[in-house]
Amino acid sequence: MDFNVSRNETIANKSVNINGSTAVTGISWSFPSISDMVIFPSIVIFNGSVLFIFIYQGLLSRPFYIYLANLLFANLVFAIMNNPLDILNLIYPSWWLGNTACTVYLYSMYVVDGIMMHAHVLIAINRVWAVTFHISYTRRNTVRTALYCCLASCIYVHAVCLPYVVLDALYYRLPIETAGCLINTEALQFWSLLTQFLIYTLPIVFIVAVYPYLVYKRRARRIAANIVAPETDQTPASEKVEAGTVEVLPKNGTYNAKGGKRGFRVLTALTFSVTLLWTPSCIFFNVNCFIDISDQTLLMQIVLVMFASEAVLDPLLFALVLDDVRDFIVGLVRALFKSA
Repeated sequence: MDFNVSRNETIANKSVNINGSTAVTGISWSFPSISDMVIFPSIVIFNGSVLFIFIYQGLLSRPFYIYLANLLFANLVFAIMNNPLDILNLIYPSWWLGNTACTVYLYSMYVVDGIMMHAHVLIAINRVWAVTFHISYTRRNTVRTALYCCLASCIYVHAVCLPYVVLDALYYRLPIETAGCLINTEALQFWSLLTQFLIYTLPIVFIVAVYPYLVYKRRARRIAANIVAPETDQTPASEKVEAGTVEVLPKNGTYNAKGGKRGFRVLTALTFSVTLLWTPSCIFFNVNCFIDISDQTLLMQIVLVMFASEAVLDPLLFALVLDDVRDFIVGLVRALFKSA
């Protein structure tokens, strides 16, 4: 993730020939480029492995897992499209891959990255729906609904970010041989601020702010359930399901009482990781919109690496908090040790 903050790169190690192509004569390794070399394979391996477990275990027949798979798939696509180009952009003193590759790079940086961020938002929205409108949730929370929500989120991000990338590519792009592969934010200041707010700031604020509300609603419903159904109530324990924690399984029409607890554990883990890894970059780049602090190179590099690390942490958190995934991994490890 770059947030399009210009780096004061030297062009002393490149030469431009008569037909305009660029010959790069030097490579420079830095903290972000070395981190990218570690983060890229980690994202592919971890996200790909957990997504494979979802498919192999048939978990995608459950609506909530569609939202989780959407996040894993977005992480994978972003890593494949962005990280190799980002590594080349970081280690070479100039962009030498041409305008088409630059457009692909910027598309992944804004559109695909935005889809990845809003995959987190969809998980939070799903939990809000579960605890606030639990009757509607139990009736309408289907795989089809989940797929429609993921598609709507993708369309929304394209509507906001794609004009930003296209306008730069068609009319405002600076010479990549000298300026590098960057969006011309000065010429597209409105779209720059709009993208920063709608795609990056608002999702992080929503994810962090909604968690206390969910904690409150769960506690309030638990207290209400104890008042309405005291210990003398003869209602079977199997029917005393906490409102808002039921997940519909479309295959047999039954309810999964563990669904809400599972979803809340996932949201708790993701909220913690987003707060830890994304909030610093959100603060840094929002401040940079009004006060130029891009000269704070080390700080900017640290928050960018922290931001990118979230895509590595997502599947690890799923493996820790989801019983289905954890049990599969533990069983696989045991089988490997037995066969060794």
